[in-house]
Amino acid sequence: MRKALIFLLLIFIIFMITNCEYFKQLTEQELLEIGGINDSPDFGLTIINPTNNMTVAGTKTILAVATSESLSKIELYIDGIYINETIENEYEYSWNTIPEADGNHTIRFRAFDALNNMQEKMITVNINNSAGVDITAPSAGISFPANSSNIIGNTLLISNCTDASGINKVCFYVNSAYAGYISTGTGRYWLNTGNYTNGSKTIMIRAFDNAGNMGTASITATVSNVNNDKNYMQSVPNETFTIGWSGLSNNTASVTVSAFYMGKYEITQGFWNTVYTWATSHSYLFNRGSFGSSNYYNYPVWQINWYDAVKFCNALSEMNGLTPCYYTDTGFTAVYRSGNVDISNTMVNWNANGYRLPAEAEWECAARYIDGTTWRAGDKYSGSDIADEVAWYEENTGGTVQQTVGLKNPNQLNIYDMTGNQWEWCWDWYTANYTAGTDPIGPTTGTERTIRGGCAIVSLLFYSDYLKVSHRKLVVPSDDDGTYGFRIVRKP
Repeated sequence: MRKALIFLLLIFIIFMITNCEYFKQLTEQELLEIGGINDSPDFGLTIINPTNNMTVAGTKTILAVATSESLSKIELYIDGIYINETIENEYEYSWNTIPEADGNHTIRFRAFDALNNMQEKMITVNINNSAGVDITAPSAGISFPANSSNIIGNTLLISNCTDASGINKVCFYVNSAYAGYISTGTGRYWLNTGNYTNGSKTIMIRAFDNAGNMGTASITATVSNVNNDKNYMQSVPNETFTIGWSGLSNNTASVTVSAFYMGKYEITQGFWNTVYTWATSHSYLFNRGSFGSSNYYNYPVWQINWYDAVKFCNALSEMNGLTPCYYTDTGFTAVYRSGNVDISNTMVNWNANGYRLPAEAEWECAARYIDGTTWRAGDKYSGSDIADEVAWYEENTGGTVQQTVGLKNPNQLNIYDMTGNQWEWCWDWYTANYTAGTDPIGPTTGTERTIRGGCAIVSLLFYSDYLKVSHRKLVVPSDDDGTYGFRIVRKP
């Protein structure tokens, strides 16, 4: 009996060894029938290049990426033949098609997680080395950020890739590690720099055209996050646009705004309390005290005058070891920490890496941005032509003063509540006429500062102009109305 069992075990082992290739070449339907494919949404497999039914020639880069927190390996098969495998989340293989016969060939990837669940994807490509198939690499470039930039928070990466046959995909890499892809040549990819350590990084793109050819480009950038930046600051690229709207006034101007970062949300009561506690123990004096109930910590601040908003920016900068922007002297030796001081433009260190209020041109640039080529009309709302999609106002709040930040849809820069909820202080003294040029900061003197965006008690029915992205309100800087708040910007 014992000998019979040993004999049967040996037969089973021989069967498994001789048939392992069969299991590797099961069809997707067969794998589904035996439960071998994992359809979990957090376990994915994508073939980046080439694409299904593409005609290829010469040497092509075969590229696939898998998403799984417990990825075990990715295997590659060409025409059913096992080629190789990797334990990385990206598989890259240089395929010389010239020795292959012209005609259809299959490329199959299989990804496995630690529990041996599998995802499988297969495409068919047509090799045609006997005809004039495109083998020219596409032109690849990165138009934003600029080379040698400092980057923080959620940084917008903009590719600029072209090819006569069209661009199929553009992949993004940080220090050679795959980050993600987009399916357009000139497009935007958001990189969360909080996923990386501070320091110099090489950002590279690979552009694949519709013939499977690849072009590359790279820049160097330095991640420079402090505690508040990682999931809070959103990049705004350098742009030229027309500030103002002729339907609201006759005043418009062409302005160029250098790249900067803006807070994703209006400053909340909880955030204020954290900075206020630190600041008041470091020689700062505010008109506004701390906020009470923690039930409202995710609501925007209220009853904030312009002076307190500016001092908050300095306090947050010093709290994080950054250089403050605002001073009470032109030599930048006396940091503005107390009192109601009408700081002039020359008392601002515009090159400092600390936080500050947005200039009016910066605010409108971020509010109206769509893709840098098209802009939101000045008589619409930040992120949409439909107010209810992006804004809190009287008719959808029941007249309450404010709502939790970030509940409505963001605009195209992933910035929330730039229309409605709370008015937002800007830096500039108010003047009737905009100043054209690069990075305008308003007049040197004045009696009122500008405030933007509208608030939750503005009626869309009766006072809709207040919510439009080009509307300007002038307010004396000491005014601390319950509808006044702010958000911050920074140039790292």
